[in-house]
Amino acid sequence: MSERLLLSDKALRVLLSVELGSLRRYAMSLTGSVDDADDVVQATVVRALDRGVPADGPKPWLVRVCKNIWIDELRKRKVRRHDEYLDDSTTQLEVDERITIEAQVDSSRQFQAIGAALQLLSDEHRVVLSMVVVEGLGYAEVAALLDLPIGTVMSRLARARVNLKRHLNG
Repeated sequence: MSERLLLSDKALRVLLSVELGSLRRYAMSLTGSVDDADDVVQATVVRALDRGVPADGPKPWLVRVCKNIWIDELRKRKVRRHDEYLDDSTTQLEVDERITIEAQVDSSRQFQAIGAALQLLSDEHRVVLSMVVVEGLGYAEVAALLDLPIGTVMSRLARARVNLKRHLNG
């Protein structure tokens, strides 16, 4: 097993302070919820502080960890949902009650429509679209982060854009 070079504590704290906004926007695009995004970002930062961040490519590492934490959370929710006796409308009502003032100020009709349309996309399409559009990563970077061929990234992005446009146009 090869040793990887980790960022120093000071460099890690500087990196986290610089990347926090970007990481939060990415988490928001994945989760569609301010509260969930904050939880995912917090878990990502905690993991970075606990385990360290590789010096070669720290931002892709943070994005990958953020995505993996959200995927783990979705899996946990699926398991919990099987054990609950609540229907989807009750769960949505609970989510709606947790919307913060920040989300109300930031939201507009267009933002809500895009958010709703993003949630209708498959996880694979939403992740690729978020990484390219929200984070501004190139196709090669996304392919490397997701361990996919670049052609798969390109086709998922194209399908995501078509589906997003279809959902937004009704």
